[in-house]
Amino acid sequence: MTSHGSPDGVALLLPGLFSVDLAPQDVADVLDREGIKNRIVVVSACYSGVFVKPLANDNTIVVTAADEKSSSFGCSNEREWTYFGDAFFNRNLRADVSIEEAFLDAKATIGQWEARDGLTSSNPQGHFGPALMKRLARVYGGARTADRARSATP
Repeated sequence: MTSHGSPDGVALLLPGLFSVDLAPQDVADVLDREGIKNRIVVVSACYSGVFVKPLANDNTIVVTAADEKSSSFGCSNEREWTYFGDAFFNRNLRADVSIEEAFLDAKATIGQWEARDGLTSSNPQGHFGPALMKRLARVYGGARTADRARSATP
């Protein structure tokens, strides 16, 4: 999900129909109700860290552009990507790289860009459910250690 964020969730706008905040618990409820067990949820928005706790479980990966108290940066008409989008999707997420590795590398890159630009850290967040990471390890040929994964979460 990519949108404008607030401490309540992300903005969902369907032009001509409605505009509403999509709360983290709403997303969790829909995924549960639909029986979607294995989940990768990426939220690129200010305050997107509010999605981590409601969605985190053993079968879910949650990656956010910021923590629950911070803005994310790089959103402008002059840019093709936000800082998070550029660092995570454009530069680091590759077929031979785990989503965890891509996130950790993106988080470091974003921190460098924010420091360079004199910005307060957005502090991207990640939760890497161990059961889903184990399944995905077969695809990626292994993942970073659990100790490194824990350092990515609040």
